[in-house]
Amino acid sequence: MSKKRIWTPGQQYHILNRGIRKESLFYEPQDCQFFLNLVERTHSKYPFQLTSFCLMNNHYHLQISSNGTEISKIIMYDINKLYARYFNNKYNYRGPVFEGRFTSKPVKDKRGILHLSKYIHFNPVEAKIVKNPEIYLWSSMMYYQPNVQTNIPPYMDLSPVINQFKGSNNQNKVKYIEWCSY
Repeated sequence: MSKKRIWTPGQQYHILNRGIRKESLFYEPQDCQFFLNLVERTHSKYPFQLTSFCLMNNHYHLQISSNGTEISKIIMYDINKLYARYFNNKYNYRGPVFEGRFTSKPVKDKRGILHLSKYIHFNPVEAKIVKNPEIYLWSSMMYYQPNVQTNIPPYMDLSPVINQFKGSNNQNKVKYIEWCSY
């Protein structure tokens, strides 16, 4: 039996999980959209907040906090379990989809929150998929764009990042983008 994970209400965590044997988790855009739909559905069941996310070909990153429900319940029992069922049905596979239990690391302070968000948003740049994180479709970087008219989903909470800058929300988004560019 696996050891129970420590969870502190309100604590931000970096969640990472990858496909078994580092194989793809997302073959088509519809797979990414299904995963995000699961996130939204799970949020309506167990309120939590994502500060940043990025869905890569063979793994995903979530920067998440929850006040009422343990992160393990949110990730393992709702998101991963239901995504694995979808994936196996769609691609006619059997067996595990994920490499194992997800990795969960607490974020220690405000500076860590900022740096983790940048790390997550720059994953597709580091992987040489895009040159600029703003154009990657499957990350939360789109919500950090100033004056963007995109509706922010109810599971997203940008405030842990943008409130670290002084100014209005749009000014703080600009400052975050500039800070990420250094």
